[in-house]
Amino acid sequence: MSETAVQPSEAALYDLMCGVGITDAPQWAKQVELPYQPFPWQFQTMQQMFRYERFADFSDPGTGKTFPMQFAAVTYAFYGNKVCVVMPPTLCGQFAETFADFFVGIHDHLKIHMLDEPVKKREQLTAQWDEEGWPDILLMSYDMFRKYADQRRTFTKLEKIEGRPRPKKVKIPNPNWDRLKRAGYNVLIADEAHALKNPGSQIHQRFWEYVTDTMGEYILYLATGTPSGNTPEDTFGLIRLKTPEAYHSKRAFDRQHVILDNDSKFRHVLGFKNLDLLHTNLYQNAVRVSSEVFRTVPEPQIIEVKVNLERTHKKLYDQVIKQRMLDLPEGRIDAINDSKMRQLAKQLISVPEQYTDRVPVNALRQSMDTVIEGIDLSRKKVIIFAYYKATVAALAKHYEQFNPAVINGASADKDANRKKFLEDDSCRVIVVNWQSGGAGLNLQSVAHYILFAEIPTVPKDALQAIARADRSGQKYQVIAYFFRVMKTISGGHVRTLLKKDLVNNEVMRDKRKLLHELMGE
Repeated sequence: MSETAVQPSEAALYDLMCGVGITDAPQWAKQVELPYQPFPWQFQTMQQMFRYERFADFSDPGTGKTFPMQFAAVTYAFYGNKVCVVMPPTLCGQFAETFADFFVGIHDHLKIHMLDEPVKKREQLTAQWDEEGWPDILLMSYDMFRKYADQRRTFTKLEKIEGRPRPKKVKIPNPNWDRLKRAGYNVLIADEAHALKNPGSQIHQRFWEYVTDTMGEYILYLATGTPSGNTPEDTFGLIRLKTPEAYHSKRAFDRQHVILDNDSKFRHVLGFKNLDLLHTNLYQNAVRVSSEVFRTVPEPQIIEVKVNLERTHKKLYDQVIKQRMLDLPEGRIDAINDSKMRQLAKQLISVPEQYTDRVPVNALRQSMDTVIEGIDLSRKKVIIFAYYKATVAALAKHYEQFNPAVINGASADKDANRKKFLEDDSCRVIVVNWQSGGAGLNLQSVAHYILFAEIPTVPKDALQAIARADRSGQKYQVIAYFFRVMKTISGGHVRTLLKKDLVNNEVMRDKRKLLHELMGE
């Protein structure tokens, strides 16, 4: 069950609507049962959300942002709006499940659909909706929204034409041109909205175009527990969507808050300024609830495990760093630029077998085995986080005796793996790419041990990952192990992570524990 489902209730949706101040609540809402009563802070959020056309819930991960979002969707739909709820693909199935759990009987009164069918089925379905009417509430992934909110009538593609040596650029009609807007969807709810932080990304542009159309009025609801992301700069994209009048452009934001190195030929950020104003603009038309309001167990315990590579392994790693190449009997691997060099070095630490069989002992995996043996997987379940797909795959294979579930960018069915970890008693481990599954998943009912095989350098990624278990409903103290490989690029990731977290907390201005406090630094 999700983070909200801890307070039994015999109320109906009608009672909740009246409680938050909706005086003309529909009679059918009396038939929709609420098995679980919202927490006081959720109730306060629901009272505030309808005051603004653009609203954000920036509450800590795990405080229960799902229930208010779903209540908003139901209420806006009752008033005759069409509601589109957008989220990472990993969360779509979970969101649909909790809708039915939290609002029992809602499907008898509102048409709610999760748009995740294969292309041909989806085309048939949308054609049918064009004739019969689209759902009141439509759930979809960010990528799906990007396709269906595209305002281009045509787009260009490369097409092979007989007789031509090279493909030719041709314009073809866009079958999904402005489909959502033409179907009447005027309320957008974005879960894990940090996906919109980059104003230059396609998904941000689709949202921006959608809600700034002068032909209509649109309601926007953003929800994320980590609005500051990597650095305070990441707040600009969310502020631009929520309160566009705060800054006229990114350049205006930079003038107000970013300290640049004027002597550098490239854009080099030295620091940040005017954080009081940034804090004010971030929380205008927004709420934030600290995780302290629900905590019934101690703060997460973060344990740093220091790992020293075996001599042959360390020698290969040093070769990559010093010579920007890996000279092996199997061949030479060049790392000519900094990005490729860092990627090769990091993967050589965690998955050396991807490149060579010359490493006799994988010290990182050996240390993880020692920790897991102390946990006793016959009684407990464990969440393992990594970044690289090769690392996720290698760890899943290494722990195959525990029937692991796997969530990463290549997972064929992420929702099936989520259910496997939650429901299959033989599945004792889940290996997760923190970008694909590090946000939004509710795993607290079965696990409170977390292992970071690879360490994030972004506070958002670390905090969101820990919050998969450290959230309302957790009965035990969460224990997270960070494996710090000494004298390597991985060892420096911890320092980078803590420095960024300290700066971001100046913007957030709440009482949550800093990562460096949790890690005892």
